[in-house]
Amino acid sequence: MAGLASLAMLAGATTAPLTARGAAGNPTATASGTSPAPAPAAASLEHLALTPDFAQRIRDRETIDAYLRQHHLVADSPAPATFPPLASRRVMSGAIRTVRRPTDEATTPWLDTKEANVRVPRGFRSPVLGAPTPVDLASPHLLATNATQQAAADLIEQRLATDGLLLTTALALEKLGVPADGSDMAAAVRLLARLGLPVDLLPCFQDPSAPTTKPTPELWVARIADALRSGMDVNAWRATLARAQFHFTPSMKGYAAALESGQHEIGLVRMQLGGGGWRDGIVPGGILHVIWQVAEALPGADYLVSVPAEFADHFALMAGNSWRLRRRDQLLILAEPLRVSAWAQDNGKAGLLHNDSGTPQQAATLVPRYASQGDGLSMLEPKDTLAAAGLRAAGHAVAQSPLLFQGGNLQPILAPGTTHSRLLLIGEGEIARNVVLGLTPSQVETALQVEFAVDRTIVLPSVSFHLDFDMTLRTQGETTLAFVNDPPAAARLLAGLGVEALARHGVLSTQTLAAAQSHLQAGRDHEFLQLLLPALPSLTGSAHEYPAELTRAFVTRPLDDGRAHLQILLIALDLLESGLPPAQRLSAHPERGAYLDALRRMETARRHQNQALTQLGLRLVPIPSMPDLSRSV
Repeated sequence: MAGLASLAMLAGATTAPLTARGAAGNPTATASGTSPAPAPAAASLEHLALTPDFAQRIRDRETIDAYLRQHHLVADSPAPATFPPLASRRVMSGAIRTVRRPTDEATTPWLDTKEANVRVPRGFRSPVLGAPTPVDLASPHLLATNATQQAAADLIEQRLATDGLLLTTALALEKLGVPADGSDMAAAVRLLARLGLPVDLLPCFQDPSAPTTKPTPELWVARIADALRSGMDVNAWRATLARAQFHFTPSMKGYAAALESGQHEIGLVRMQLGGGGWRDGIVPGGILHVIWQVAEALPGADYLVSVPAEFADHFALMAGNSWRLRRRDQLLILAEPLRVSAWAQDNGKAGLLHNDSGTPQQAATLVPRYASQGDGLSMLEPKDTLAAAGLRAAGHAVAQSPLLFQGGNLQPILAPGTTHSRLLLIGEGEIARNVVLGLTPSQVETALQVEFAVDRTIVLPSVSFHLDFDMTLRTQGETTLAFVNDPPAAARLLAGLGVEALARHGVLSTQTLAAAQSHLQAGRDHEFLQLLLPALPSLTGSAHEYPAELTRAFVTRPLDDGRAHLQILLIALDLLESGLPPAQRLSAHPERGAYLDALRRMETARRHQNQALTQLGLRLVPIPSMPDLSRSV
C-alpha cells in the first residue's frame, strides 16, 4: 500500500507515525511500515553533484527532523493498550512453510554486523546474489593499502559524480600509475573496484575507436592505459571519452516492473517484519498489526514474509491461528539471520517475468546494487541487502541491477490517456544516487527506462523521501487519478480536532474554543495561533518537554496514543504558521524560523510536484494528509 492508501487501511490505528507503504494494485505488491530515517545530510552532500534545489530539500528535511527531535518532546505518558489475541481460525495443513536459509562464504561476514547506514565506496556492489566484489565486507569502508591508493580512492570519491565514469577511470589510472602491459589489466580492474570505481558499469560505454568490439572493463583499462603511455593529457581527452555511446542491458531478461496504477489484482505480497509490534499483545498500528490487516484485506493473495529467525516460529503460530489461509504454501516465511527493516518496497522492486511472446509467467523481484537509506549519500543497509539471498533460497525469481535505487521512489504506471504505454515516475533522488556512480542524468533515465521496461520516464521533485508517500495512482479507463497529499487541509482539520479535545479536557475555556473555531473556519490562521499557543507550553528556541498531563486530552479509549496525537497536533500548528508571512510568525527565534522556512519550502515543492503531475495529464485528487515528516497522518 502506498502512503495515502495506508490511511484507509490504518483507520482506527492510533499510533499516528505508522503507515504502510508499497505497491497496491500490482500482481506483486509490497508492504512495509514507517518511512526510514534518513542518513545525516549535513556532512554527506559534498562531491555528489546535486542540483541546488534538491540539496536544499535534503538540508530542509534534516532541519525539520532535528527540530522535531528537540522541540516536540513529550514527557513519559502511559503507553496505549494492545489488542487481545486475534480471533482463532482453522488453517489448512501445509498453508505455511518456513525457509531457513543457510549462510555462505559471501554473506557470513555480515552476520555479526550491528550497524545500519554503513558508508561504502562509491562503486560498492553487494555480493549476496553471487556478484564478485573485492571489498572486505567486514570493513567495507577500508579501501586503500598505501598512500597512492588512498589518493586514487579520494579522487574517485570526489570526481566520479562531476567528471563521469570514463574520465574518472583515466584520472585514477594516472594517479595509480599505468599498468605495464596487457597482463596487468585484470589486476588493475580489481584494484580500481576495490578503490570505489563501479567497474561493472564500464561495459555500458562503447569505445568510439572500436565500435564493433564488445566493451569490457579490461578493454577500457587497456585503451586508457595505452593512451596514457603515449603521453595523452587526461583532461584533453574529455571530448574523446564524451563520444562513447551509452548502452544499458537489462539485468533480468523478460522482467517488467509491476504497474502501480491498479490494473491488476494482487497475486503476491512481499513484506518484511524486523521485530517489534508486540507488547503483551499486538501494538495498534505496529508492523504486526499492519501485516495482519494486509492479510485480512487480501485473503486470496500469496505471501512472502521475511522474518528474523528468532521470531519465525512465533510468527508462524500467530499467522496459523489468525490468517485466512486456504492453499498450500500460501504463506512462505523467510527466516532471516538478521533483523530486516520494514522497507520491503525499497530493497527490491516487484515485477513480472515475461516469455518471448510477452506473456507474463511468474512474479520476480529486481534488487539494487545494495539496499540503501539516505537521499544524498546512499548508505548501505546490510540487513535489507542480505534479504535478497533469502528470496532466492525460497525459489523466488530475483536478480541484481548494477543501478542504485530505492523502490518507493520509482512508480511505474500506465501513461495517462493510453491503455498500453508504460510511464516511470522517478523521484529526483534516484537520479542523484546514480549520478554518483559516474553516469549523467540522461544516462540514468535511459538505464532506468531499460531496466524497468517502460516506454518513457519523468523525473519529479522530491517532497517526501519517496514518491509512494506523496501519491497513490489509479487508472480508470484512459483517466489516471493521482491521490495526493493536501497538508494545509490536514493541518486545518487536525487543528480543529485538537482545540475540541483541549476544550473537553479543560485546557481551553468554552469562550476560547468558540473564538478559535471562528478564526480557523474563516482562515484567520494568525489570530487562531495567537489565541491557541499561549494555552500550550511556550514555543521558544530552547529544548523542552510538553507535560504528560497534556496528552490525556487526546485519549478517549485505551488504544489511543496520546503522545503521538499531541505531536501530530503540534506539527499541524507548525504547518499553519509556516504558511503565514514571516512578519506574522509568533516567534522570532532563528532556529524556529529556519524550521518554518523548511516547512514552507516543502509545501512549495509539493505544489511544483502537483503541477508536474497535472502537466502529464493526471487528474489530481487532494486528500487531507501529510508528507513524510517523521510523524505523519
